[in-house]
Amino acid sequence: AGLALLDEAGLKRYEVSAYARPGRQSLHNRNYWQFGDYIGIGAGASGKLTLGSENRRIRTRKTRQPSHYLARSGTYLAEVSDITPDSLDLEFFMNALRLTDGFPTDLYESRTGKSFSTVGKKLEYLHAEGMLLVTGNHVTPTDKGVLFTNTMLEQFL
Repeated sequence: AGLALLDEAGLKRYEVSAYARPGRQSLHNRNYWQFGDYIGIGAGASGKLTLGSENRRIRTRKTRQPSHYLARSGTYLAEVSDITPDSLDLEFFMNALRLTDGFPTDLYESRTGKSFSTVGKKLEYLHAEGMLLVTGNHVTPTDKGVLFTNTMLEQFL
């Protein structure tokens, strides 16, 4: 019933938990869902950066307490951690599979530095389960896949 009300209001699902009128989708959030880079600014802010020259991806977190953040001299970073090669697929798909319009396969390659063929068998399984469509160079979750995103992500643990 709730989904029908959203549809009647002209709001279309474009992400697992986001609806918008056509042309009004959040570009800011789309960058996260496409595993793009972002810089956290301010106390407690998080970021994700690709260090291309090192073929390295990191997550950053700033000092959380505003008083500690303001009192720091030098770096405001409280934590820097590598996104390990073992967790890279999960990190990518945890974001990209949220989008109902899916993603091009070359996005996976550009964001992870890995060949798309490395995840082929896992995606074939999800396709066989009716959760994904892989057409040409594009991957799209089905309606079932959108409802069971976490089940799809289990393939990448």
